Amino acid sequence: MTSLQRIARAATARVEIESIQMVCLLYLNENSIAHARYLVRRMRRRMLAIPMLVAFLSLVTDQAVQASAAKATKADVVSTSLVDALDQISAAGREIAARAIGTPKAIGGERGRGARA
Repeated sequence: MTSLQRIARAATARVEIESIQMVCLLYLNENSIAHARYLVRRMRRRMLAIPMLVAFLSLVTDQAVQASAAKATKADVVSTSLVDALDQISAAGREIAARAIGTPKAIGGERGRGARA
């Protein structure tokens, strides 16, 4: 029998992190806070600058509860609904795109799309 920790270690070791812009973990019950904390801690070792969102879909929609879960998991964002999680992901995507404007990679990518051979 393989432990959850062993699976998580093996899975996070094989992840290609170069193109990851955000990590999203989704849990169906609030009893998964310890598991989320464990995975966030493991992922932070390799993905220090990548924002992490944890969604607890059955957690009470309350700012204090969300703040407590964020503190417990050390996630950048904690959501309590799928809609809120998607809103947070979209906002993060817009922020990442805004930061990328003007970088050589973004400029080259834009030219590459419009150029014809």
